[in-house]
Amino acid sequence: MQHLARSPWVAAGVALVGAGTIAAAPVVAPLAGPAALHSPDVALTSWQDVFDTASANATTIWDTFSAHPFVAQQQEIANQIGYLQDLANGSTTIGDVLDSLKENAAAVFNAVTFLGGDDDAIGAVSQYTIDQAHIFAYIGLSGLGADLGFPVPEEPIPTIVNFLTSPLSAVLIGALGPSISPLVALGNSISEIGETLNGDNPDWQSALQQVADIPANMTGAFLNGATLDLTALIPAIEATGLIALPEGASLDELSFAFGGLLSTGGVLGSDYSDTALGGSILNSLGLHVSDVPILGELDAVGHGIGTLAALENLSQIVASTLGWDWSGNPLDGLFDTL
Repeated sequence: MQHLARSPWVAAGVALVGAGTIAAAPVVAPLAGPAALHSPDVALTSWQDVFDTASANATTIWDTFSAHPFVAQQQEIANQIGYLQDLANGSTTIGDVLDSLKENAAAVFNAVTFLGGDDDAIGAVSQYTIDQAHIFAYIGLSGLGADLGFPVPEEPIPTIVNFLTSPLSAVLIGALGPSISPLVALGNSISEIGETLNGDNPDWQSALQQVADIPANMTGAFLNGATLDLTALIPAIEATGLIALPEGASLDELSFAFGGLLSTGGVLGSDYSDTALGGSILNSLGLHVSDVPILGELDAVGHGIGTLAALENLSQIVASTLGWDWSGNPLDGLFDTL
C-alpha cells in the first residue's frame, strides 16, 4: 500500500473542506396549483425546459470543441513533425524517437484508464473527471483516506475505483446514457404518478399533467440525461462491502445520473469552477453520507455525461498528455516554423 505517495490527495481534501466547497442541498421548487396544470403555458413548459437545456449543453460542447478542434490529432501531428525536424537536423536518432513514442503511449494509457499505477498522473488528470465533492468519494473508495478515517479496501476495489474515475469510463457510460436515460425518465414518471394517486386524496389533475409530460420527460432524458434513485439498494450494497465507510458514518442516499446525448457533466476543471465539461462513472454517482470524520456530511451530486462531451474531454486529456498546454491549437503557426 503506497500511502505516503498519496498524502497530497488528503491535503487537497482537507483544504477543500476549509474552503467550504461541499455542495449545498438543492432547493425544491413548489408544485403548480390545479388551475395552472391545464394552462397551455404550463403544458408547454416541460418542452421549453427540455430544449433550453439542450441548447445550452450543445453550445457548451460546440464552444469547447471549436476553440481547439480535434486537439488530440493536432498535437499528434505536431509531435510527428517535430520528430522529423529533429531527425533532419541530427538532434535526435530513430532510437530516441521510438523510445519517445513508447513513453507517450504508456502515458496516454495511464491518463485515459487510470490503470498505469502513476498516482501523480491520476491526480493531475482527475480534476477533469470529477468535481470537488467527488474528490472525497474517490479518496474514501480508492484507499487513500486512511488519515480521514476511511477503511482501506483490498484489491481489486482500488483499481476498479481508479478506472471508474477515468476519462475512458466517461466515454463508456456516455455511449450508454442516451439509450438508458429515456427508460429511467419513464420509470421516474410512472413512480411520480403513483405517488400522486396514492393516499386518501389522490390528485387526478396533477396525475393527468404528469402523464402529459411523459413524452417531454423522455425526450429530455435522451438529450440531457436522467437520474435513477438507488437508495433502496443501499442495504444490499452495504452487505457486499463494496463501499467501505468510516466507523459511525452512514450512507443515506444513493443515485446515478445517466447522461443524454448532449449532457456536459461537471468537473473541477483547470479553473476549479466545478462546472467544466467532463466526467466519469464515479462523477455520475450521487451519494449522501452523514457522520463522516472531519467532513461531517459528504453530499456529492451525480453529474451525467453524454457521448459528445466525453469524447471531447478525452481528446483534450490525450492532447495534454502528449504535450498540449491547454491553450491555443498545437498546429497554430506550424507552417511558419517549417
